[in-house]
Amino acid sequence: PNTRLVLECAHDALEDAGLTTAQMEGSSTGVIVGAKPEDHWDKLTTAASPGASQYDRFYISGAAHSTTSARVAHWLGTTGPISTVDSACASGSMALHQARLLIEAGDCEMAIVAGVTTHLWPGPLLALSDAQMRSPRSQGGCLVLSSEADGYVPSEACVAFILAKRSTADRLGLRTRLELLSSRVGHNGRNTNGIVAPSCRAQEQLLSSILEGRSLSDVTLLELHGTG
Repeated sequence: PNTRLVLECAHDALEDAGLTTAQMEGSSTGVIVGAKPEDHWDKLTTAASPGASQYDRFYISGAAHSTTSARVAHWLGTTGPISTVDSACASGSMALHQARLLIEAGDCEMAIVAGVTTHLWPGPLLALSDAQMRSPRSQGGCLVLSSEADGYVPSEACVAFILAKRSTADRLGLRTRLELLSSRVGHNGRNTNGIVAPSCRAQEQLLSSILEGRSLSDVTLLELHGTG
């Protein structure tokens, strides 16, 4: 399911940018996808086809988490770098950051960047509830920045877009939606509250490095993310 969604959204992203699949053939375009392994996909395939019969020659290429990005490159015939990034909730941001670095290093001329999440098995959702990270309310969503906030609501989605240097976009006549000014990544480090708890100091340093040389007036959209 993750791979199919990424394929569909990648096609939409190409169309939105003004590119055709024929233009991708033999190009050095990269494919960087942020995705987590699909929840217990092996259990579902086993239920559908019990025994060893499911492990045919298509099993590895069809079910491996790493082939999500490879499948897009294979479909389009691109020869640039590919990567499927699993960094939990930050997978999409990590994919974008990696794509920017690859383009700046000259490893690819442009990149298809995608992020995808699906929930196929209830087990992980039960674990989130046990950790009191998932909101127990059945309707109304989560209460952001509220004193009554009681967790977040997991969802399913897929997004894809084309990332390229300005010179490449102008040369190819691509439709431009926005300009990426900066990207940074980091980790909270050791935290006495646990591995999933946020570190105010580490996140403050990260945000300061992103905004270095810029004004807060440059920020027009702020996405909030609960990190534990």
